[in-house]
Amino acid sequence: MGAWGIGNFENDSAGDWLYEFEENPTKDFLKKTLEAVFKEEYLDSDIASEALSAIEAITLIMGNSKEDEEELESIDFDVLKNQFNRPLYDKSINCINRILEKSNNELYELWEESESFEDWKHVVLDLKQRVYSPASAPDSSDL
Repeated sequence: MGAWGIGNFENDSAGDWLYEFEENPTKDFLKKTLEAVFKEEYLDSDIASEALSAIEAITLIMGNSKEDEEELESIDFDVLKNQFNRPLYDKSINCINRILEKSNNELYELWEESESFEDWKHVVLDLKQRVYSPASAPDSSDL
């Protein structure tokens, strides 16, 4: 039986992605996950879920997540945090914007058909706000 919740780490795709990220905890792995959102015209739900997980992981590493750090307890946050820059945050926002587009988007379609659609949208919009919050915002040298 699969896991499915409104949180960004609360589905099977996220769980699989978290495992892979713990095996390869690099900025490049995060970037590759985010770039996958734009590879095809139709956005697959697994790719969208993985991107939301990556963005949640970025905010977690920067200290601005609502998720539990236990999800990524084996990762050295300080090493990764020092590699983050403005383009990574911009790419995160672009991914969220794409994931919230209705057209050609399997994850959006699945949530739209559920009773929890508005709750899911709220979680994604909250994540978008946390990407550039003071705790995770890049400094001006990254601009």
